[in-house]
Amino acid sequence: ALKASTFINTLVLSQHEGGECLDDVVHIAKDKALRLVTNQQVPTPQAIGTWLRRLGKDNQGIKALRKANKTLLKATLNNCKNITLDIDASEVIANKADAQWTYKGNKAICQWWGI
Repeated sequence: ALKASTFINTLVLSQHEGGECLDDVVHIAKDKALRLVTNQQVPTPQAIGTWLRRLGKDNQGIKALRKANKTLLKATLNNCKNITLDIDASEVIANKADAQWTYKGNKAICQWWGI
């Protein structure tokens, strides 16, 4: 079984690569140099989808991520008095039932990212 960090790392790499949907992780799997550097297995789009659905079930995964995020922020920000949070909406092309047509003419869902 793959660790949660493998799924998260794959999604982060896909986002940095400009990935727009789960199927775009295939590019990471085909990149031999990147796989050599990261030394990790790349889950299939189907496995990532299953993991994300399981993560949202009963909010247990979200609660665990929230706890990990608080710990990470506390350690990272330490005594920082001011921070700037940049929030941006990203169009994620999808064929999900709740996807809607965007101004770009794509059927997509909108995800908010905070950096």
